[in-house]
Amino acid sequence: MFYILMIGLFIVIAEAKFAPAGKFNTDYLSKESTTAINGIFVFLVFLCHAIGYVTVDPSIDVQWTTMHSYMGQLVVVPFLFFSGYGIMCSIKAKGTTYVKGMFKKRFLPLLLHFDIAVFLYFLLNLIFIKRSYSLKDTLLAFLTWTSIGNSNWYIGAMLLLYITVTVSFLIFRKYKLPALVTMTLLTGIIILLIIRTDKPSYWYNTMLVFTFGMWYGYLKDKIDLIVMKNSFTYLFALLMATGVFVVLFDRRHSRTIYHSIWSIAFAAIIVLVMMKVKIGNPILSTLGKHVFSIYILQRIPMLLIRHFGITDNSFNFILLSFPATLIIAFVFDKAISYIDKKLFFREKNKEIKQ
Repeated sequence: MFYILMIGLFIVIAEAKFAPAGKFNTDYLSKESTTAINGIFVFLVFLCHAIGYVTVDPSIDVQWTTMHSYMGQLVVVPFLFFSGYGIMCSIKAKGTTYVKGMFKKRFLPLLLHFDIAVFLYFLLNLIFIKRSYSLKDTLLAFLTWTSIGNSNWYIGAMLLLYITVTVSFLIFRKYKLPALVTMTLLTGIIILLIIRTDKPSYWYNTMLVFTFGMWYGYLKDKIDLIVMKNSFTYLFALLMATGVFVVLFDRRHSRTIYHSIWSIAFAAIIVLVMMKVKIGNPILSTLGKHVFSIYILQRIPMLLIRHFGITDNSFNFILLSFPATLIIAFVFDKAISYIDKKLFFREKNKEIKQ
């Protein structure tokens, strides 16, 4: 696994560009940059999930297990932050029209894509794994509440967050500040409700990162003026974010609010680094463009490989499961792109033809 991690590190730094002293990347949150960062973290998600399917040898997999124990839920932090930031930018640009379209263009497509993936897991269990789930668990799996082998909590969280955004910004419409406050409060209420259901803490302890992304999108111009004023203000902001992250590291599991702030501090560190370092290359861009499919489908080859007993060597496991995941993800994305055009974006297609 050491070699896998070294290869991953090489891919991350390949073609990385550093801003000159005293200068900053003003386009640090561009689509190109965020896609590349998502590419890094979807690979980390893959590695973190894979550890649950192989026989780990502490003597040779120590780097892998150490990374997994330290990263935890941080692997999804960029996805949540960039999603919240992107939605806020779209609302600022398109207003209520965008909010009204969120249910059809974001909520329903995400749920449908997820349900198609769940159906694939259902077939996998039926044909290969021979593992049966109750009718209740199977039906609830399509609503993200349970799992039949698939990842589910993140999609459930995103669907709930879409609802909070839609409700808040339809109530206040042009008044973005009270809408953001309402959205933050609703997210807090949802977290408290999920806690009462006794779901594991990973279901909710990073949800506020999405809210942070929304606030960042709202305040970005002002933040840039302060942080990019000079090297001193930049270093101060970086030290502050790092300090919060370090101080809360040992306390992150003691209270939900500590974990939430710890995760937000990590998101802030990533953003601050992006101001100075532009990371991106074709490999990371490709991975970043297929985040959902890689994330949601990676357990299919993992389950199959474990079913056939190839789990005694972590290197061989990754060597088989990762390329298989990419192939499945690319085919899946082609299929859902066709479905989306037929179901959700027909009006847009007509406009293009005209």
